[in-house]
Amino acid sequence: MPMNPNAEMQYIEGGQRPSRMFEWFLCILFAALTVPYTTNFLAWSYSVGVFPVRPVLYLLTIPPFALVVGLLMRPDLNRTVLLIPLLLLWMVVDAVVLRRYVSPEGNGLLIKGYAATAVVVLAAVCMIGSFMRWTNLPVLFSTGLTVLICCGANLAEWIGLFENSNVPGRAAGFSGDPNNASIAICAALAVFLTLNKKLWLSFAFLGIAIVGVTITLSRSGMLGIGMITFLFIAHSFTRNPAAVLRMIAVVIPLAVIGSIVLFQKQDSDLAKQKDVQDRMGALFEGRVNKLESSERMKDLMDGIAAFKEKPLLGHGAGAGTLKWHPHNQLVSTFVDGGFLNAGLYLLVLASLTLKVVSNSGRGSLCLIAVLVFIPFSQLLLHEVGHWLAAVVLAHRNSGRVFQIRLAAPERKEEMQHA
Repeated sequence: MPMNPNAEMQYIEGGQRPSRMFEWFLCILFAALTVPYTTNFLAWSYSVGVFPVRPVLYLLTIPPFALVVGLLMRPDLNRTVLLIPLLLLWMVVDAVVLRRYVSPEGNGLLIKGYAATAVVVLAAVCMIGSFMRWTNLPVLFSTGLTVLICCGANLAEWIGLFENSNVPGRAAGFSGDPNNASIAICAALAVFLTLNKKLWLSFAFLGIAIVGVTITLSRSGMLGIGMITFLFIAHSFTRNPAAVLRMIAVVIPLAVIGSIVLFQKQDSDLAKQKDVQDRMGALFEGRVNKLESSERMKDLMDGIAAFKEKPLLGHGAGAGTLKWHPHNQLVSTFVDGGFLNAGLYLLVLASLTLKVVSNSGRGSLCLIAVLVFIPFSQLLLHEVGHWLAAVVLAHRNSGRVFQIRLAAPERKEEMQHA
């Protein structure tokens, strides 16, 4: 079977479905485009010498190839989807060209992060806009791998197979940060549950994700996975209550028991640390006061004060992450680019919310994954998984605005008169 997108994409004109081989080719390509970034496996594996290819070289090969394939398939786009790469590309220009904020350690790492996210998301926008007309398999394959890899890495670190977390006593997997690990799992899980039609498989991934997020001891992760679980069960119950009750009776107890067993095997010295004890108390004993953080509240107020200094255009890309640490994506966006950056970001969020409301809650899991971590994280704009959830939601709930064509459409033969 040919792998040429031009040859396979005749279905656009004639209504024919591409071959199964080409569909799996898209699965592998989309996974190669997204999974190394959603799991942070690419950066981690190169840093420890497991993966020989430099991340920059990978960025200059796979994402551009995926972008070309997506363009050849004539992607459907809409206004919301276009705003996302526009915001990311503007941040790249701000960091690379304008350089309004320069970190004392240099902006090299910052520029690489913005550039990688912008290029990957742009390629993903084009690919999703083309193949989601007839299949969700590439997205399911990619998000499913993300959940399994992130949870597997968290579990491997928890039992001591390797160490990468920047917080002792908390699993972080390949990302290195427990909060980022939980965000990646929740975002991928929300997309997977939204598109997957097999109830048993959805509950299996839900159980795996609950364990994977729990051992990060992330307060925001606990909130995110809890909201996704509740909404998914409630929505599924209205369709097939008997099957959902059976799944709940099996999956949820297994996930809880598995988490408890893992915590019992936690190193006693690490378990005695105050931060770990507070988070475990909030998780297992319901002590809501342990969810509070006075340090983060101070960081948030410092970020708001920084925004008030330059409210119109902000301090420059990276200032809200490298200089101030508000642990709030919206405040960080205001600090970076003032009303300009924050206006674009709020426009995207408002558009996604309106699409869910106007479609009677369709895609609400993806919306939760996009919104729930905004008050707790300042790194969401760097998270490919955050934007994938937004792009999938925008495509599912929007009609086509226009279609990109690299060549003029072929003229149809005129009908012969009898």
